[in-house]
Amino acid sequence: HSHSHSLFTMHSHTHSPQETQAKADLLEHHQAGSRITLIGMGANLGMSVAKGAAGIVFHSSALVADAAHSLSDILGDVVTLYTFRKSRRPVDASHPFGYGRYEALGTLVVSGFLVAAGVGIGMHALEQVYSLLPMLSSTPAAATSSESVGMDSRAIWFAVASIGINEALFQATMKVGRRTKSDVLVANAWHHRSDALTSLVSVGAIGGAIMGFPVLDPLGGLVVSAMLAKSGGEMAMDAINEITD
Repeated sequence: HSHSHSLFTMHSHTHSPQETQAKADLLEHHQAGSRITLIGMGANLGMSVAKGAAGIVFHSSALVADAAHSLSDILGDVVTLYTFRKSRRPVDASHPFGYGRYEALGTLVVSGFLVAAGVGIGMHALEQVYSLLPMLSSTPAAATSSESVGMDSRAIWFAVASIGINEALFQATMKVGRRTKSDVLVANAWHHRSDALTSLVSVGAIGGAIMGFPVLDPLGGLVVSAMLAKSGGEMAMDAINEITD
């Protein structure tokens, strides 16, 4: 990079091809990271609405829990988008060491929402398990009938679709995260993978209820809530460690 001044010419700058290419790559990375995060945000919103409605209509605790998980993921996507953009701001007078810690601060906030969601879902699932105890202690036929709790077999297809969508989001986000060398995008990609695993748990719980073990559905909700709380706690510890060095 060079620039020159002259009595007879205007102030001029000359940029090397390498510098021009670096700026173009930075812009492309910024756009790619923002685009894949917005796609994930839209997908999570759609899945949250679809699974929540299906869980209520088909009386599936595991599906409602899975919908709440997708809803909490939208907050994660918002923070990912904000911190991804903020952390790439150049050094200035107010932040002489850069803006990298914004990612850790955002992670700490999102982890708190995840833990709270896990506790709430767990309490709801425990209430449903408690309501099924008289049924389980009565006749075997009543305890093993999916119809006794209103379970609809169509609920399972929403959880199956969620697995495919989240796995596709994982692959796409991981590809962009590695190309842009963004830790927050890579972390968000693994968050999508965890969502796929959560939906897999829901499939097992709903399938068990359909086959005649209705208590497996709220138990599946308990497993999902534990996964949420565990994920949130681990994210919080990682963020605290980074903030405090």
